[in-house]
Amino acid sequence: MAKSSTISPLIITGMHRSGTSLLTRLLQNFGIDFGLCQDRNNEATFFLRRNEAILKLLGFDWAQIDGFPIYFKEFRDGENLIKKLKEDISGISTLSFLGIQKYLNLNSLNNINYSWGWKDPRNTLLLPLWIELFPKSKIINIVRNGVDVANSLLIREQKRKNSIIKRNFSIKALYNHIDVVWVENKYKVTPHVTLNSNLTLQECFDLWASYTSHFEKVLNVNNFTVLSIQYEDLISNPKKTLLDILRFLEKDFKFTILDDVVKSIDQSRGYAFTKNQKLIKFYHLVSNHTVMSRYGYNRIF
Repeated sequence: MAKSSTISPLIITGMHRSGTSLLTRLLQNFGIDFGLCQDRNNEATFFLRRNEAILKLLGFDWAQIDGFPIYFKEFRDGENLIKKLKEDISGISTLSFLGIQKYLNLNSLNNINYSWGWKDPRNTLLLPLWIELFPKSKIINIVRNGVDVANSLLIREQKRKNSIIKRNFSIKALYNHIDVVWVENKYKVTPHVTLNSNLTLQECFDLWASYTSHFEKVLNVNNFTVLSIQYEDLISNPKKTLLDILRFLEKDFKFTILDDVVKSIDQSRGYAFTKNQKLIKFYHLVSNHTVMSRYGYNRIF
């Protein structure tokens, strides 16, 4: 079992629809493993389910975070949660992240000896818990303007409401099924993500502001080392932004791969709302919000 050169994970944080999926897909090109079983948003289902279960245990929901604790000692039953998570990151429960071959070699996420990590917007809330388990983690937080986030979130929840889930048999589906049963038994809650299709555009914007402000408070009281980037910089100046990220991760890479990755980025996605008159009107209503101002989003027009 490989224990001598274990590597701490990369944890990606940021509000839903802020570009965490794009960042994950880009970093996969540089050899970072984000888990075998991922959902359509590139979220490792192993971590997604545990994050969702813990939110529910604490009496919250991904779309209802007012009053969420900002540092570990505030977490209700925090020590017991850490105990459960420590048990979870070793043994058979890791199959959905590692797959059978890596599981047989490693048996635990603590034994991973290659570049790895996971992304989940819920990390923005639960980072103090995960840092208790992986204290040397690298953390990247991504921020996107609140209007694009709000609109994208609104569209996503409507699509989820109208989507039909197709269930096809595969090894990954089997791992996922086993993991759902495992989490339900261990945490005594369902790990399925709550649908919030009744959110308004304003409520989605307010949720963005809450997530962003919450993470700022987490950093202020916990003194974590974090690289913060803005989605618009990643889109408009991808080479420099990716270089900053790779240096932060101390990751070796080939410039030919970097050039190919940069070419794959759709630069038209930056400030997408400026192509929609309804969203421009909404922008003018919220542009002077304190969080918009802190990130320079009050000066788009």
